[in-house]
Amino acid sequence: MMATNRLLVIVYSQTSCFTKKKLSVACFLTIIFAAVKSYLVQYIFPCCAFIVDQGVYSYSYYTIDGRDNLSDISDIPLNALTSISTIIFYSLIFKNIHDTRRSIQSSMTSFLQKKRRNQEIKYAFQFCFISFFYTFGWILFRLFHILFKNQNLGWFILIGLFNVCNTSANAFVYLIFDREVKRQFKTSQQQKSPTVTIQPIQNIRQL
Repeated sequence: MMATNRLLVIVYSQTSCFTKKKLSVACFLTIIFAAVKSYLVQYIFPCCAFIVDQGVYSYSYYTIDGRDNLSDISDIPLNALTSISTIIFYSLIFKNIHDTRRSIQSSMTSFLQKKRRNQEIKYAFQFCFISFFYTFGWILFRLFHILFKNQNLGWFILIGLFNVCNTSANAFVYLIFDREVKRQFKTSQQQKSPTVTIQPIQNIRQL
């Protein structure tokens, strides 16, 4: 949803598509979709539930012999579609920003050119942070169960680590790169900090 938002706003200037009401409806539908899919995977499909597996220090499917893993069949297309669409959308955004800078570069001072170049670098980092952890999280989940099976189980810790990083990637991106978010964050922290006022003592008489 965030990649779609940035694509429409930055590349196509379609700000009207993301009003507060529309975003609320989209978020609500996303939550409903995730809840329904999770319920189907965990309780309705005959195989196989997604579990936290202590045996591999990470996650796995609770497989049943002779049963097709319907959960795996549904998860792979969704994971692949999410990663591919995110990569395409952010690539178009980055290309749009780069092309825009090149088109007006001749009329820009060296200072502005440097500023624009730094902005492109920031957008590249945002793309890497947001896409990298999610994509590698589910790819490693697939590969490690094939490559290692019951050996070198320590590597499976990376799956959980990538999932934790994926859930917090957006927050870190905004705190690091977005000036407005950083300003609001600093303001909120200053407001929470207790202030101590020292009143001057006057007219102290010694006895």
